[in-house]
Amino acid sequence: MASLHTAGNSAGSSNAYVCQTCSQVLKSERTLLHHNQTHNKQYRCSDCGELFARGDQVKVHQQTKHGKNTSHFICYMADCTRSGLGLTTKDLLVIHLQKCQQTATLADNEQATADSSI
Repeated sequence: MASLHTAGNSAGSSNAYVCQTCSQVLKSERTLLHHNQTHNKQYRCSDCGELFARGDQVKVHQQTKHGKNTSHFICYMADCTRSGLGLTTKDLLVIHLQKCQQTATLADNEQATADSSI
């Protein structure tokens, strides 16, 4: 791991933290440690081999570049255009199901209107 070096700012009252790899100046030790992760890429995409600093970046990359769906919340509504496809969070599934229900209610109302005009 890179060592922490500080440099006085222009006022001389507080320290800045300098990245030893790229010389970027950061405001705190915590932000420097987080920044250092960008230089230590150790998470590899299993599809293309690209390296990332954090595991969550690999997941986003795989979803956007390789179409991998890591969703665990699945819509099984029969008439849904996304039936069998997943959403990434329970909250998104709840919102999606509410929209499905609204669409189903609207379709039922349109069918009832069409039936009554016959």
